[in-house]
Amino acid sequence: MLDWIHPAAVLLQGSRSAFRDFFAVHPIDQICAVGFVIELGSEGTYMEPCADTRAHRKVVWKDYSLKYPHMTKDEMRWNSGEYEFPAGLLRHDELGPAWAQVAEALQRTAGGGASEEVCRGLISLCCDTIVTLSAEGAFGNWADLDFNVAEVEEPTDVVKERDAAIRRRLRGAA
Repeated sequence: MLDWIHPAAVLLQGSRSAFRDFFAVHPIDQICAVGFVIELGSEGTYMEPCADTRAHRKVVWKDYSLKYPHMTKDEMRWNSGEYEFPAGLLRHDELGPAWAQVAEALQRTAGGGASEEVCRGLISLCCDTIVTLSAEGAFGNWADLDFNVAEVEEPTDVVKERDAAIRRRLRGAA
């Protein structure tokens, strides 16, 4: 069983900085979704913040059926691959060098592949980070946002349930 205390602290610190820098360029009232995208595999442990803007969503949804006939609006809403910032907000490695070290250690623990324990742990850390940042006011009125925490290729209903769980936690903390 992994110790997640240090990774949690490092992710929270890196996320505070990454989202603060992002919102300096893209004010929170322009944002409709925030979260994290996770990919585990032989190439490494990849995890980045993601976000979508209201303007981007409006443009994409305007004629989505022509551009994306294979997707519903609901699938587009919860698929960070369709976001304006699908994997990273402003730059590469924006969660910082301390997070890069944690990610390398997690990749070694995963043995170069997708470890269920590492994946579940990362998802939990991301959800916890969103709850903490939301409670701190980092996202403004969190009720106006979608929270997207997902491993690449996860089904829409799984991502929506995580959003609902985050909201339950935030309502309980209020």
